[in-house]
Amino acid sequence: MEQKLKFEFLVSTTIHKPIAAVFDAIVNHEKLNRYFTQTATGPMVTGTTVIWNFTDVPGDFPVHVRQVVPNELVAMEGDGKAHGYPTHSEMTFESLSANTTLLKITEVGWSPNQAGLDRSYQVCQGWTKMSCALKVFLEYGIDLRKKPY
Repeated sequence: MEQKLKFEFLVSTTIHKPIAAVFDAIVNHEKLNRYFTQTATGPMVTGTTVIWNFTDVPGDFPVHVRQVVPNELVAMEGDGKAHGYPTHSEMTFESLSANTTLLKITEVGWSPNQAGLDRSYQVCQGWTKMSCALKVFLEYGIDLRKKPY
């Protein structure tokens, strides 16, 4: 019996800030623009589509916000233009203490071929950079986009 490949990944980061601050820094586009996106066109609200732009990656990236549960979940879908099919991302938030949050980011839906595997690695790298930049932004007030990391 042939086994079908399923590409997915999990990125997790512990951030020493309360869960509400971590959640707000992601759904609030004005804060997202201070450490991750060059421009995000609006807040992440269930049922909306926001456009993300980056200085290091050309083009518009529509993000379809499927579900937002305050301080618990942000579920979204890319429109698939870059690779021909949508992928599904989830950010979950877990309070480890009053001032410590565990952020987990998962993404699934990659095509089970070499191109899908390659793209999943690129996007995993992007979410890793995002979560590290978020940590440094919230804990130290530093925007890592200003210097290479």
